Amino acid sequence: MAAAGGGSKTDCRFVGQALAARGFVVIIPDYRLYPEVRFPTFVEDGAATVAWVQRNVGRFGGEPRQIDLMGHSAGAHIAVLLALDQRYLPGSSLALLRALSVSPDRTTSCRSPTPR
Repeated sequence: MAAAGGGSKTDCRFVGQALAARGFVVIIPDYRLYPEVRFPTFVEDGAATVAWVQRNVGRFGGEPRQIDLMGHSAGAHIAVLLALDQRYLPGSSLALLRALSVSPDRTTSCRSPTPR
């Protein structure tokens, strides 16, 4: 599951395409943003997505016990909280959640880097 910064999954489409091309099942969810909601609602949105992925990833060829979380900017914050704070995923059957922060060009953008 890859959570985009600012909830903009369109900007991170290239990440999903690159991972899918390498055989990964990729979910890039939407989540609600401040000021529409306040913390921790957007993290709870991420937890609901992880629960959905666990229940449904098998239909897409994925393994419910092998879920990686990644994100950019606010999405990385959500991924790290989900991976490290069991309040959001109590009783999770996941053996391990790995959280990765993605910033391909070391800026605050998740847009595809310009080829050099």
